[in-house]
Amino acid sequence: MHTKQLKNKTAYGCKLRKMNDDTYRLRKNIMSIIYDANRIVKEYNGSRLPRVEVRIVKQSKCETEKVYGYAYLGKNIIHIREDVAEKNSSSLYHTTYHELVHTLFNQGHDENCKLMKERGTRLNKKESEKIFLEYYKKHNN
Repeated sequence: MHTKQLKNKTAYGCKLRKMNDDTYRLRKNIMSIIYDANRIVKEYNGSRLPRVEVRIVKQSKCETEKVYGYAYLGKNIIHIREDVAEKNSSSLYHTTYHELVHTLFNQGHDENCKLMKERGTRLNKKESEKIFLEYYKKHNN
């Protein structure tokens, strides 16, 4: 499936949220974290991350699935649940960096990694950034 089609294809029973001012505001919360990730990478080696498509999904079955977000491996597309994107919290940082590792580095879950465990304690911004940079270095050296 082409990336253009995939960015609007939902998974795990989630539904795509229609774009409006409120959805755009939620998307901006995630984009600011991606900008932080870009800053981290630029400080490390002067590079930039590829563009990542971000979509907000409605809870629906996502709530019962305990899916905070998901990514298409290696496709630069992430979908984040609306309630997770709502606030500037450790869940938002952890989820966004977790999904970035999936989509940018084609990395699956790793139960030995605090950031990439399928389930676990939510990391704060600083911890999430540190582990994200470790993955970046591993895949870009």
